Amino acid sequence: MALFSTAYEIIQTNEGWGGHPALDNNGATVRYGINQASWPAMPAGFYDGSMDDATALAVAQGHYRSVEWADVMGDQIEDQSLANHLLDAAVNTGVSGAVMTLQAVINDAFVANLAVDGVMGVATLAAANARPETKLAFRAARVGYYVAESFRPTGKGWLRAWLMRVARCG
Repeated sequence: MALFSTAYEIIQTNEGWGGHPALDNNGATVRYGINQASWPAMPAGFYDGSMDDATALAVAQGHYRSVEWADVMGDQIEDQSLANHLLDAAVNTGVSGAVMTLQAVINDAFVANLAVDGVMGVATLAAANARPETKLAFRAARVGYYVAESFRPTGKGWLRAWLMRVARCG
């Protein structure tokens, strides 16, 4: 089974860890890769920088484990690389989008009949674990997504970083 600690190390690298809050392209505060616009209920001091870095890092790690990792059922994914990709996609594009991509890839590549609903349930988990090549198909779908996003005005200049993000996941 996949390990959260391994996937989390990749998230730390991919999110460009720094303890000081920064602003994203839309003006929302981001700290340790967690965006205030998406996650406004983080503990007091997390986004304004008054929480010390060690505490904020522990809060971020707890968030990634209890939200994104739990929602993609990372502990039950058999292939570490696939789990890395799922966690990274969930962090970068949202859990629902990551799981819908996985479900669509499995349906298309392996002629399955999964509901593309963005929920990682037992059927999606079983299908993901059934074939070792699932990780390759999911990785290819992520690359395709990022290439397409790079043509949008908000994606200009991000393709290289996004492709490096995918490569780090294995």
